Amino acid sequence: MKISLIILKILFVGALLIVHNQNLHLSNTGERDLFIESYFAWVGSMTEQGIKVTSMLLNLNGCLQKILKN
Repeated sequence: MKISLIILKILFVGALLIVHNQNLHLSNTGERDLFIESYFAWVGSMTEQGIKVTSMLLNLNGCLQKILKN
């Protein structure tokens, strides 16, 4: 439950930062579309980086196990 709340907070703060940094007005349809594109690009980037970090940690874990066995 705590992890899902943390993820939700991160996604919400990211949305607020996108709106603030690009000075978007979500009542305007064009700017709302720009926000949606920017937000999903950011979420995709976060997902890719999470996958990279996880794969690095798993690879590191495998390397450590090999070292400890020797």
